[in-house]
Formats: sequence, structure tokens, C-alpha cells
Amino acid sequence: MNFALLGFTPTVRPILQALRAASGHQLVHAVNVGQALAELLLDFPGLRSSENWSDLFDTASVDFVIVAGSAPGVLEGTRNLAAAGQSLALVPEVGQGLDLIYELSLIQDDNHVTLLPVMPLRTHSQLLLLREALMREELGELLHLEFERFSSSPLFGATDRDRCFLDDVAVLRWLAGNYSQITATESRSENDGISRSTVALAGTGCPAAAWTLRSGSPQDRWCLAVVGERGSIQLESDVESGVMQLTSNALAFPESVTAGPSDAQVAAQALDEELQRLGAVSVQEVQADDWPNLESWRALRPFEQRRLLAL
Repeated sequence: MNFALLGFTPTVRPILQALRAASGHQLVHAVNVGQALAELLLDFPGLRSSENWSDLFDTASVDFVIVAGSAPGVLEGTRNLAAAGQSLALVPEVGQGLDLIYELSLIQDDNHVTLLPVMPLRTHSQLLLLREALMREELGELLHLEFERFSSSPLFGATDRDRCFLDDVAVLRWLAGNYSQITATESRSENDGISRSTVALAGTGCPAAAWTLRSGSPQDRWCLAVVGERGSIQLESDVESGVMQLTSNALAFPESVTAGPSDAQVAAQALDEELQRLGAVSVQEVQADDWPNLESWRALRPFEQRRLLAL
């Protein structure tokens, strides 16, 4: 499938990395991505770019448009592309506002356009392992879930709180069901900064859940605990490194699993190291007939092989 990107924020990077590693998919057009264009061209050579979302109307080869960010041009383009029947993969953000979601729902009711919400955090391998264990009911009946996020800021504002809650509650609902009732409490300073925000969640057929954001931590991190009648699972993550550690006192998978680089990243690193040993400073120095002779060539995915041969 051919994808286009409308707008850019750091949250979309995991999606683009997965797209780059996948066989048979490619990013062909980027619109309104600002300074991120240079980074995108390194990962997707031959990428077309422009600053006007209307250029996507002239790109018949695009199957899906990935929408990221909340710039006015991005929001305008999202509405118009959806109305024209263009399939969209939307990375939800607080800045996009409820008005956009409401308008898109009306458009979808009218023309049945494909609108796919994408939450990058839910694509992480360790979180997928956790969800698979819950789907197999390995903890038995779920008793409660607790999502704690720690901020290194002395205080945080409402926008930061809402941004974190949007990402995290999507994970809780994905794991345990459709939470529809919330009760929120906060601790505020004299200048209206927030030091602690707590939300209790409930829903029909859902286990109890709680979400907390605390300030004043030595580092930005979060911890998700899932407790069932047969034991518990804990998933911890350092925000800066993106590394997650999964532990359990009840399940069969290893007691501690730390996220490492993907297979595609390992293969790409091996290729880079081999080129350096051969004295190459740029992939353009390698002729098409020479690529298959490299030891690391077979470890690359077909998409990566085709991309290098096309350089």
C-alpha cells in the first residue's frame, strides 16, 4: 500500500518506523511536515513533498493518508480529504479538539469513509504481549488496573495532563473494556499548576481502573499494573529511551523482558557495519550487482532490498 503523511509530530515516528520496515508498504508523499522533511527523506528516498494538503487530491496512487498534529492546515486537510472519501489513519491529539472528531463522525456516517484511529503506544511489542496474556485469561478474572505516569516537571498544566490521559486511557480501554464513567481529582498550587491528577474509571463489565499523573519525578516514566485473581503483570517504561520492561508473578513468559531493537533495525545496523568495514561512506557507492554479495543482505526484508537497489 502507498501512504501519504499529512502533518508531523514525534508521536508518529513509531508508525513511520513500522512502515519503513514492512514489506509491500511505502510512504510516497509528505505534506506540511516542516523541518521533519529532512529526516523523512533519509528513511524514504524519493519521497514527494509539498505544503498544501490539496496536492493529495492529485495523488491517485495514495491508499491511506496518515494524519498527525493539529496545525490549522492539517485539520482543514483532514476534513476535506475525509469528505472526498480518502481513507485516513488519524493519530489522535488533544489539540485536534472534539469538534474535529464530531465532524469526522458525521462525514463517516454520510459517505462511509475509512477512518482509522492509531495510538502508537499500543503497537509496542511488550504491550502486545500483555494484551495477548489477558485475552487468554491467564490471570483469571481481572480485579483492577492502575496506570501511573511520573513527570520530571515540578508542576504540569491542563494541556500536558490531557495529552497524557488521552494516550493512557486508550491503552486501558484496549486492555480491559469500554470505560465510560470517570471521577477526577487534582492537587493544584497557588499559581494553578498541577502536582497530581487522579482519575478513577468504571464501566459496565470492566474491572476497576485508576490513572495518576504525578510531578517531581527524577525522570519521565510510567508504570502499568494489571491485577487478576491468579496474579499480576507490571509493565514499566522510561519515556526518553522508550524501553519497556514486562514482569509477572504468574505467567509463563520470561520474568523480565526488555524491549530491544526490531529485527529490521538489527539487519540495518549489520548492513551499515559491513559497509563501514568495506570502506564505503555512502550507500550510493555500492552498485546494484554488489548488494546481494554482502553477508548482511539476506537479513534485510524484501522492502529494504528493493529500496536500496532503487538508489
